[in-house]
Amino acid sequence: MTDLKDPSFWQDIKPASVVVLNDAQAMVEALKQGLDADGGLNYNVKRILRLSELNRLAEWVLLKLEGADEVWLMVKIVGQELDLRIYFEVPEFVTGNRADMIANQTYWLFEDPGPNWQSTYHDLRYINIINIDQAAPGGGPATKTSYQQKAFGELYARCSEQPKPPESDEYLATVVEYSTTDKTDNPEMLILELGGEDGQQGGYIMMMLGCSVNAADVRVFKK
Repeated sequence: MTDLKDPSFWQDIKPASVVVLNDAQAMVEALKQGLDADGGLNYNVKRILRLSELNRLAEWVLLKLEGADEVWLMVKIVGQELDLRIYFEVPEFVTGNRADMIANQTYWLFEDPGPNWQSTYHDLRYINIINIDQAAPGGGPATKTSYQQKAFGELYARCSEQPKPPESDEYLATVVEYSTTDKTDNPEMLILELGGEDGQQGGYIMMMLGCSVNAADVRVFKK
């Protein structure tokens, strides 16, 4: 049987592989869409990001999955330890580079650098605590969920993609992980910033929410 907890399994996975999710949130999504999810929800791997921390402290493999909805499967590897998480991009978060964040007054994403925001894009540090208003189950009033940046802080990695983008073999990426002890279906948050080291306006920033998933709830059929 394929061991998804073996880091080597993920080294040669390719776009157009198929991932089947059978976790609780996948089943909820199937019910919402009226789908027959007996045996799990099928997703196609459309994009792969491979990140290696500059000091080789960790590796991440992020698979963009398209199916009943769009989610990311993140495989985090530290030594021989492996963690699987499912993330979705926060729809209310307007993506863009650091300059876009400031232009859109998304100041809350960064620590306050003082009055000179525009000339210090590359010096901005991601804030330690991010508060998100999340709808309560059953349509009740929204509740505030506080996500705390994990102890290792911002990590920097070299990132390569499949399919390979035409403009670059690899580029710098910033990975910032958060978590919360508040009651929520999505206790994990990820800030991912791609590229930007050669420009003045910073890299492309995404925000995702998600949760850990058991390897037993994931099946992979490699292309």
